[in-house]
Amino acid sequence: MFISERNLGFDKENIIVVDRNEGTDKNYSAIKNDLNQLAAVKSIAFGGSNIFTVPITTTDPVWSGKPANSSIFFKIYRCDAEFIPTMNIQMLNGRNFTGGQDASNYIINRKAAEVMGLDLEHAVGADLEMWNGKGKVVGVTDDFHNNNLKFGIEPMIFMYTENNGSHYFIKLGGQGPVVETVAQVQNIFEQHNPDYPFEYTFLDQVFDREYRTEAVVGKLSLSFTVIAILISCLGLVGLASFTAERRTKELGIRKVMGASVWGLVVMLGNDFVALFSFSLLAGIPIAWFLVNEYLSDYAFRTQVGGGTYIAISLFMLAVTLLSVGYQSIKAASANPVDSLRNE
Repeated sequence: MFISERNLGFDKENIIVVDRNEGTDKNYSAIKNDLNQLAAVKSIAFGGSNIFTVPITTTDPVWSGKPANSSIFFKIYRCDAEFIPTMNIQMLNGRNFTGGQDASNYIINRKAAEVMGLDLEHAVGADLEMWNGKGKVVGVTDDFHNNNLKFGIEPMIFMYTENNGSHYFIKLGGQGPVVETVAQVQNIFEQHNPDYPFEYTFLDQVFDREYRTEAVVGKLSLSFTVIAILISCLGLVGLASFTAERRTKELGIRKVMGASVWGLVVMLGNDFVALFSFSLLAGIPIAWFLVNEYLSDYAFRTQVGGGTYIAISLFMLAVTLLSVGYQSIKAASANPVDSLRNE
């Protein structure tokens, strides 16, 4: 839940990702022009790789004041001028790329500015040398997740390109049926690129695949938890029935001596509450340790506070009382004459 609702710092909804190939390279201008004629298409961008886990890292960037022994790793993302607005990545200062004239200029994120020792006001215009040559920082974006949530946000540099990468990103406006819009997009690609099959995915589906393991673990954990609770309830009902049967004579005598049904129920329930309390004392520290060990692998993670453990404890107490309550009430309400005669 935390992962699926996390603000990534960019939009992942209603974006189609299409792989680049030789045919799209040759006809990209015509494809882009036709796509822009569709009312449901807001923008088209080119990007170098999967935005969720940017694969290229390097220590090559050179800036004024860089320490001689610097080993800071920067993520590198190649994209065109449409990419940042298409992904709705926020600009904090400066401007976006405007075209080929920015081939040797760069955009950095807030984290990159920090590790370079630049404040936001003076980062724009700073000298920066990378694989595209010596240039200037023309803009600073807000930080966004450029890696798996197991890792922190890393310094990142955008380099301008129109063809050095692997994906086209098509932002849909949300008007009209998605299936119909995708069919229109497919028709345009197939018209200009008939030699290659039209293969696409939605960016949010790419995100879901990135965290498929976590989703499976979550579902399995929930399933096994439900099964464990059901088995525990069956065990409690059986134990309560056995206890009541074993103490039939005692209950009959106490009732003859004036004990109330409620008092007998409380007496029987106290044994189970004591067992429950002992299990909490043993189980909560173990659960706390295991949960924190699992979450420690993630730089960005939800916080499991004491309130969560209290709520779970109260829920399990309610389940325990409901499980043993029926048998306790049944035994306490029985006619003492019958119980003493049977004994």
